[in-house]
Order: sequence, then structure tokens, then C-alpha cells
Amino acid sequence: PVLIFLVIIFLPLVIYKFNIEPFQYSKLAIRGVHSSRVDLKSGFYWYTKALAKPLFISPEIRTQLAITVSEQYIKQNPDTKTVVQITDFAIAEYKKSIKEHPLDVRHYLYLGQLYNLAVRYNSDYATEAQIVLNKALELSPGRQQIYFELARTYLFKNEYEQGIDLLKQAIIL
Repeated sequence: PVLIFLVIIFLPLVIYKFNIEPFQYSKLAIRGVHSSRVDLKSGFYWYTKALAKPLFISPEIRTQLAITVSEQYIKQNPDTKTVVQITDFAIAEYKKSIKEHPLDVRHYLYLGQLYNLAVRYNSDYATEAQIVLNKALELSPGRQQIYFELARTYLFKNEYEQGIDLLKQAIIL
């Protein structure tokens, strides 16, 4: 009877915490994805709501945020102020992902890519990208994407020889 009582008491809480709440935040993230295609400010608003509370789905929401940010840099006439804000927000969020999952190379790679995108408005980010991508390379020395992104970083820093060496290593891989 005690076990049944505990199950009846805690089952709704477990269902809410592991099913309903993540579903609600996923819906906010989907709104962020869709609305950012039309209005970046609106998308930014929904992403901030979706990432307001740390959940097990937060890394996936951050990945969608990074994709949204990279799409903004391709556009012809982006809203520069909002692009800078959402890029800085995405960088801050990916730093959280690295703290939560320090051995997941994917998070380092995405953060390095975000830094490289942000070099357009803050040249100091090239050094940050280099640090993050070197850590990614240390964790996964056989991943070509890291070499390409790190070579891009060296290009931004006008260190062409190091970039060419990395590209040669990527070709060998």
C-alpha cells in the first residue's frame, strides 16, 4: 500500500518533469525556428523563452539556435543589431553546453563556428575560436570539420601558413 501511494503521488510529478515540461519548451523552440525565418527579433524572443530553464533538451535547442544564427549571416540585408544580439546569446548558450557536456566535441565545434561568424563584428572572437577549436581537435583529432573550421580561424587572423598546414592535414585524413 505504501509503494502504491508513493507511485500515485510521484508519478504525475515525474510525468510532468520528463514529458510535459520538455514538450512545452520544445514548442517554444519550434516557434523560435519558424518565426526567425520571418522576423529575427521574434525568433530571438522565442529562443530565449525556450532556453530559460535548463532541461535535457536544451542542447538540441541550442543546435537549432546555432543553425538559425548561421543562416542570418547568409542573408543579403540582415538586421545587424539583432544578429549581433542573437549571436552573442548563442555563444553564451554554447558555453553552457560545454560546461554540461565537456567531452562532446560537437559543442566545441558549434561554438567555434559561432565565434568565426562573430569575427565580422568582433575580431577578438578569432582568438576565442582558436582556443575552443584546439580543444575540439584535442578531443577528436580525426574529425575533418574541426580542421576546416580552425583553418578558417587562422585565415581571419591572417596566419595563412598555419591555416594551409591544417588544410593539408584535413586532406590527408
